[in-house]
Amino acid sequence: MNQDFIQECLDKAISYHKQNKIHQAQLYYLKVLNLDSKNLSALYLLGTLECSIKNYESACKSFQRYLKIDPQNSEIHNNISLAYLGLNDFLNAEYSLKRALELNLQYKQAWNNLGNLYKQLKKYNEAIESYMQAMSIDINYIDAQYNCALLNIEIGDNKLAKKQLQKIHKNQNHQESSLLLANLYKKEGQYEQAKNIYLNLIEKFPQNLAAYNNLSSLLIDTNDLDQAQSFLEIVIKIDPNYNEAYNNLSIITRLNKDYEKSFYYASIAIRFSPNNHLVLNNFALSLLYTEQISLAILQFKKCIKICPDSNVYYENLALAYQHNKEPELSQKYLEIALQINPSSTNAQSKLAQLNET
Repeated sequence: MNQDFIQECLDKAISYHKQNKIHQAQLYYLKVLNLDSKNLSALYLLGTLECSIKNYESACKSFQRYLKIDPQNSEIHNNISLAYLGLNDFLNAEYSLKRALELNLQYKQAWNNLGNLYKQLKKYNEAIESYMQAMSIDINYIDAQYNCALLNIEIGDNKLAKKQLQKIHKNQNHQESSLLLANLYKKEGQYEQAKNIYLNLIEKFPQNLAAYNNLSSLLIDTNDLDQAQSFLEIVIKIDPNYNEAYNNLSIITRLNKDYEKSFYYASIAIRFSPNNHLVLNNFALSLLYTEQISLAILQFKKCIKICPDSNVYYENLALAYQHNKEPELSQKYLEIALQINPSSTNAQSKLAQLNET
C-alpha cells in the first residue's frame, strides 16, 4: 500500500471539499477508502461532507464504519446523531448523543444538540436542562443561549427570551440573535428599539438581507413607505431572488394604490414560495384589487387550508365574496372570523355594515 499516494488522494479530496466541489471530493474520499478501508480521516470527512449535503444515509454509513474502528470517539457519536436527526431517527439520535456525553461529559456541543433534539420532540423541560448543561460548561456559549431563547419563544415566554437575546446582543456580534431581538421588539410595537437594531445590523453586516427586509416591514407598519421601498430595492440589487422583498414591495405598491405593480411583485413572490400562506394572502389581495375575484377566492381558501386558525384569511375571503356580490357568503366567513377572534374590530365593523344593508 502506497501511503504517499493515499495521502495525495486525501489532500486532493480535502482541497476539493474546501472549494465546495462536492462530487470531486466524494470521488477522492472514496478512492482513499478503496485503498485503505480503515482510513479514519477519510471516513470522518466523507461523513461530514455527506451530512452537509443532506445525504444522511451515506453519512451514517461513513460514521458507523468509523465507530467500528474507534467506538470511543465522542465527536463521531455527536456527528452521527445529526445524520440520524436528518433521517428523523430520533431514537438513534438520542442514543448517540447520550453515548457522546458518556464519553465526554464536558462536550458542550453534544449537550446543545441534545437540547435541540428534545426541543424538536417538544420535550421542553429536558431541552432546557440540556441547554443549561451546555451553558454551565461555557457561560458564553452562544449557540445554547440562542437555542434556549428560541425555545422560550416557542413556549410563549417572550419576556425571558428577550432577556436572553439582549445578553447575546450586548456582548457578541451574533447576527441571528440581534435579528430575532429586533423582531420581538417589532412584534411588541417597540419600533424605535427594533429600528435601531436593524440599522446597527445593516451597518455591521451590509449583506444581511433579512435585516433590510425586516426593517422595510417595520417601515411599512409605520407608514414610511418610500424609505421601506428604498431598503427593498437594495435587497433585490444584492439578491434578485430574495422572495420576501418582492412580497413587501407588493404590499407597498398596493398601499400606494398601484394595483398593477402590486400584482406584478406578488406574482414574482408566489413563484418563489407557492405554499407560504403570507405570500399567498398577499397574492390573493393583489388578484382582488385587479378584479380577478374568482382567482382571489381560490387563493384565500388555500391560505385557510394552510393556516385555519387565522381570522385574517376568513376576513379577506369575506371581502372577496363582498366584491363578488355574494353577501351571504361574506357574512358566513365574517362570523367564522369572529369565532376565531371575537375581538377583531375589522370583522365586527364589516359584519355590522352587512347587517345594515
